[in-house]
Amino acid sequence: MNTYKNHPDTVLITLVQSGDVKAFETIYTRYASELFGYARKSIADKAECEEILQDIFTSLWKNRQRLGHVLVLRSYLWQAVRNRIARYIQRKGISQTHLENYRIFEVMHAVSPEDDVPQEERQQRVLSLLKELPERCRQAVELRLKENLSNKQIAERMNINLKAVEKHFARAFEYLRNNYPQLKKTD
Repeated sequence: MNTYKNHPDTVLITLVQSGDVKAFETIYTRYASELFGYARKSIADKAECEEILQDIFTSLWKNRQRLGHVLVLRSYLWQAVRNRIARYIQRKGISQTHLENYRIFEVMHAVSPEDDVPQEERQQRVLSLLKELPERCRQAVELRLKENLSNKQIAERMNINLKAVEKHFARAFEYLRNNYPQLKKTD
């Protein structure tokens, strides 16, 4: 039985820094499923998502003595997943269009405790902006966000070609980027 289950993250961080394996296991149990679910929304390959989590938690353990700067563990772990997803996208040579689609998806689904805007409010803001898009453009984006369909699946569902789907995303992202600061390029 894990006696650390009710401990706050700050206490668990301190215990992990001193090498407490049970505290580390508690952190893993507390966050792994949630982080995996978030990664799966952006990366279809389950094994890649598992590897990302493995890397994050391995790094957390290896660097445990340097965790003193971590004030909010949940934010720290979420940022680590976002960074790994971005690296995965770059490593796989995924196009800028896909990277922009990821940013839209991230704004809609990311839970960032350090962000002042609650997730529901952020989603409502993006959804209200989407309503201002032309109908077919909005439909393509909604299929991606709500059903997590690939561009090919969206093209088939909408009975259009792949280039048209990409143009819809480019138009939508340009509009959202101009009207929602969290989507600005961070290059």
